[in-house]
Amino acid sequence: MDKVKAKKIILRTLIGVVTLLVVVSAIQFYLSYRSNTNFEAVEEAFDKKFPRTIDSYSDLKVEAESYTTPYDLMIANDCK
Repeated sequence: MDKVKAKKIILRTLIGVVTLLVVVSAIQFYLSYRSNTNFEAVEEAFDKKFPRTIDSYSDLKVEAESYTTPYDLMIANDCK
């Protein structure tokens, strides 16, 4: 009888551990999914506050368009 009781205890413990592992994995998956959808909302709010296009920053756009690179100078010298 002792072997039968030991097997039952081991089997119940094993089933409990597997069940706990499945539940913890499901909770982690749900939290990961929820954080990913929340990330999209945060990213949208950030884009509204700080636009990613250069058209939103007129002073930087003018400076970027008027910037002369060394490559531009080489082309200008070759054309002379």
